[in-house]
Amino acid sequence: MQLLSGWKEIAEHLRLNVRTAQRWERLGLPVRRPYDSACSPVIADSEEIDQWATRKETRAAKLIVDTSHRLSAQLSQLRSERRRSLRQTRRLLSQIATAQRMQRQLLTRLQGNCEQRIHTAKYSSFAD
Repeated sequence: MQLLSGWKEIAEHLRLNVRTAQRWERLGLPVRRPYDSACSPVIADSEEIDQWATRKETRAAKLIVDTSHRLSAQLSQLRSERRRSLRQTRRLLSQIATAQRMQRQLLTRLQGNCEQRIHTAKYSSFAD
């Protein structure tokens, strides 16, 4: 729920101009006036306005429905991309783990070869 304060915010929410939003007040647009005067400022709840606009077959209602459908499609696409990304991440992590194991094995072999050469070099110097 978002509190809209003034005709400008209400009109922007409905994607209309201010004058049209003011005319819609006479058609039942759910706005409230803190003071009991036609000239007092207006406030409105964004959810109430959306519900009203949806019930009325207005351009704003069509825009709300279209936006809702578009956002649903985008959400579905983002979920699909997220699943694909998670699978790819798991695959990459598995490849990294394999590479780390291979690296440890190679380092162990290299260390063993180095120790063997050092050992051989020590004893060959004593033999001379």
